Formats: sequence, structure tokens, C-alpha cells
Amino acid sequence: MVDDLVHFLKTLNDLIKSGIDYSYINISSDQRVKDLVKTKGKVGIYIFMDSKNTIVYIGKGGTSRKSSGKDLRFRIMQELSTGHNYSTLSKNIIENDTVSESESKSIIDNLQLNAIIIGDKSTNCRNDILKTEALESFLILIYDPKNNK
Repeated sequence: MVDDLVHFLKTLNDLIKSGIDYSYINISSDQRVKDLVKTKGKVGIYIFMDSKNTIVYIGKGGTSRKSSGKDLRFRIMQELSTGHNYSTLSKNIIENDTVSESESKSIIDNLQLNAIIIGDKSTNCRNDILKTEALESFLILIYDPKNNK
């Protein structure tokens, strides 16, 4: 079986062919703050993978109909923050793996994080929002990550 990373990269290549303007960012754990600056004010998807390159969670940011500031960077920061009250991923890890909140945080800290920025405009571009929502749904359907419900 081909691992999720290889299949995922092929899916990204297919995006180019379909005409979706996007950029891909690997958000390394040692430079997360620096890498996250690139996602500020943007619309897109974030993907958490485990050490075996299996996708364990897919989320989106910048798609809120309200101008509440929930851009891609904001959503990723929520997932990385301590306290499962703010993190969908943390809540799901606690529930699925039967671990404590601190263990969940440790698991998240050890996951690979990637982002796909859709378009090159700010979060108010309706077309980019629709593409992001469709892409997130499509990727969740294909990969069925264990921490997406």
C-alpha cells in the first residue's frame, strides 16, 4: 500500500492540473512560529501526519463567513494550543486514543504539520473559500483521517 504522503503529493499535483492556485508549506516543528507567519490572513487547509506519513487530521481556516479573524494561522494556532477546549484535534485524540490532555498535547507536538494555502488573496475571496471547503471535504473523504469526525 502506498503511504498517505505519496498519494497526497500526487493529489496536490492534480490540483495544479485542475487550475487551483495554491502553495504548499511544510511547517517544521522547530520553526513553527516563522512558518506560520506565511499563513496569516490566508485561506487554506492544514494537515497533521504521524511519523509514518499517515494523515491523522485535516482542518481548514479562513473560511468563516464572519470577519472574526479565523484565518488559516488562527485555526492552526488553535490546534497547537494547550487545552482541548480550543483544539478539535486534541479533543478527538483524547477520545480516540483514551489519553490525558497533556498526552494529547505531546502527541500533537510530535505530528508533522503541513498547510495548503488556496489562492494568493486574503480570507475574503469567496472563490478561494469555496475551493478550500471543497478540497477539505474531498481530502477527508479520500483519507478518512482517524481524528476527523
